[in-house]
Amino acid sequence: MRLSFLAVASAAAALSLVRAPRAPPCWCAPVTKPRRIFFNRVPKCGSTTLMSLIADAAAEHGFTSLRSPDFTHEHLSRAQRQAFVRFFATSAPPFVFNRHLHFVRFDEFAQNMAPVYMNLVRDPAAIRTSDFYFHRECVCTTRGAWCRTEWHRASPALCNRTIDDFYADMRTPVAMPGRLTAYFCGHEKECALLPTRAYGLGAEPSEGAREPLGASNISATVATAKRHLRDRYLWVGVLEDWEPSLALLSHLLPGFFGKVNVQYWAQQKRLPHGSRPGAKPSAETLAKMRAELAPDYEVYSYARRLLRCKLRSCGLLQPRGAAAAANGDALALVDDDAAQVDVKLLNREASAEHAGDRASAEHAAEHAGATAHARAVGGDDGNGDADAGPSARELRGLPGRALADAGIGH
Repeated sequence: MRLSFLAVASAAAALSLVRAPRAPPCWCAPVTKPRRIFFNRVPKCGSTTLMSLIADAAAEHGFTSLRSPDFTHEHLSRAQRQAFVRFFATSAPPFVFNRHLHFVRFDEFAQNMAPVYMNLVRDPAAIRTSDFYFHRECVCTTRGAWCRTEWHRASPALCNRTIDDFYADMRTPVAMPGRLTAYFCGHEKECALLPTRAYGLGAEPSEGAREPLGASNISATVATAKRHLRDRYLWVGVLEDWEPSLALLSHLLPGFFGKVNVQYWAQQKRLPHGSRPGAKPSAETLAKMRAELAPDYEVYSYARRLLRCKLRSCGLLQPRGAAAAANGDALALVDDDAAQVDVKLLNREASAEHAGDRASAEHAAEHAGATAHARAVGGDDGNGDADAGPSARELRGLPGRALADAGIGH
């Protein structure tokens, strides 16, 4: 009796979840010679500045900086994800590839092909505000191709509209996952109901309306986003903690960013071409934003805890007093006592989750073994399901059209 390679691999992968110990979430493990880095950049989080830094570092360290021309397709079908993984696997390393794209789990299609993941986050209300004005300027001033379908809406009323105007008619904000949750949740089934595009300008009565998710759906998406953030990403910087974030980036990826002038880049704030800052939201608007973006704030707060925790593990913290004296409270976040608490909390969360994963993995291994046997004798797994992932040959033979459909390019 012969078992298919994919069936055996499925069982082995499930068993590996039981056997492989999970590294502590704050483990300081620099990667000296990464081959491929994926920066699935969250929009409006300061990524323009970071991309400038990456371009400079590429010239200094001899890697390639690749950028997708697709700025609109953030969420991919399974076929498009498969094409994206193939593109990634066949591009010549070393490189950093950046694209506005929800987290892609490479091991869905190919083992031992996962890149080093990195990202940058920002206060959700600041993301929302920046998004609003960037959209407004596209329609009214820059006339970017990505908002071409809305050019006809340009008018004095729309082009003078502020973020406060947008929220003025909102009485009771409904909590809804936004950019941060969607980008880190990725393409798991619980993430499918998340919005794939940001709010528009709110000038038309129906615009911006979204069906609220149930509390259990929101909880599941936030939990997945936090798990990916913790377990999959080597580095997630925080724009509000830009200088310590850069110090950690340089430390964790010395072969790519070890020569970065942290002090210089900490002072840089570069806007996308054609952007200009808009009016800041009022206190009332901010309160509505925080209520509406509560799921994103949970993910954002978790990212800050992880940052602080990793800084401590890597020996990059300063005591609060020294940091405040040297930087005028710029590094007040990275307080050593608070970081010690974060280490304990994060490790406790990871341990509890791993205990649950172990039970699930044991069940998955049993199911995978039964599936392997059924397929070996010419049947399926009883559910009529096909193999979950392609073989290496299938990946290599993926048609070029699928790559085009995935919006892949340098």
